[in-house]
Amino acid sequence: MITDKTKLNIGGKTVALESFITRYNVATMDEAIYIAGLLVKQGKATILKNEKKNNTITKKYELTNEFIEYDGRKLYRIKALRSFNNIEVNDLGGYIEKEENLDHESNAWVDGHEGWAAYVYGNARVYENAIVRSSTKVYGNAQVYGDADISGGNQIYGNAQVYGNAKVYTSAQVYGNAKVHGNAEIAGDAQVYGDADIFGDGELRDGKYKSTIELHPYHYKNNRSYGEDEDIYPVEDFMRDNGYDPENDSVEDMYGID
Repeated sequence: MITDKTKLNIGGKTVALESFITRYNVATMDEAIYIAGLLVKQGKATILKNEKKNNTITKKYELTNEFIEYDGRKLYRIKALRSFNNIEVNDLGGYIEKEENLDHESNAWVDGHEGWAAYVYGNARVYENAIVRSSTKVYGNAQVYGDADISGGNQIYGNAQVYGNAKVYTSAQVYGNAKVHGNAEIAGDAQVYGDADIFGDGELRDGKYKSTIELHPYHYKNNRSYGEDEDIYPVEDFMRDNGYDPENDSVEDMYGID
């Protein structure tokens, strides 16, 4: 039986049903359950069974006795209890406040390289196949999931969500009700906030962004200086300024990419 706690294997990746609402843009959990059922029936997904021992989920990490005090909270270093992905048994991770911050059933991880440990606390959650590392702080009600990769001293907080194949790195901030997903990359000193919805293929570096922005490949990766999001250089204008017709030509044509 599929419930709101069900996790699926889709293409070899763990997908929590609760993430369907944002991942597949569905309106309700009932609709998410219905879609999950269709995927299972069509053979496109399988239901992951909880590994249980004495009616308890087999844990992938434990909270150690090593802790720090940060932002008025006690955060505990984690240690791997089993091997998965590039993590080996007994590897030390970063610091979390409680087990609700990091899922036990998936491959998500909070990294803890000496001097560069990541922190996750408050009601923040990291799950599915996401990884948080390199001095990143995830807190508030923020969620990081899917195959998201967060590294480099970032802050993800408020009700922010980072998911899909999104990457956030190099001191960026995502907060408020902002969402970063798809193959979007946020870098530099960029701030994504308010009700921003950043998606597509490409990178935003520096500046402040609070609206819906679909990133385009090649264009954004080759034009990295932006101001406020209202002033972003539209890809159509960029093509016209370089002698291309956006109605008949593509960005790939402009860059000579097949």
